[in-house]
Amino acid sequence: FALFAGPKVVVPDHADVQLAGAAVFGSHRLRVSTVPIDGSPQIKVVAYTLFGDVLVRDKPRRSLGALRRR
Repeated sequence: FALFAGPKVVVPDHADVQLAGAAVFGSHRLRVSTVPIDGSPQIKVVAYTLFGDVLVRDKPRRSLGALRRR
């Protein structure tokens, strides 16, 4: 449950992720860039928010600029 907050949930790569719940004056976003594979973990996120956004994503990627600076 979140009230006036924007929780961010980071899940492992290739996880089977489901996002459920409700948002009032907010949103729920699922941004997973990898496809689940057999045997990967199954994760169910149930979120109820009031005036907040929920973001569920996989491991943060490095920006192209950060990779070039190496």
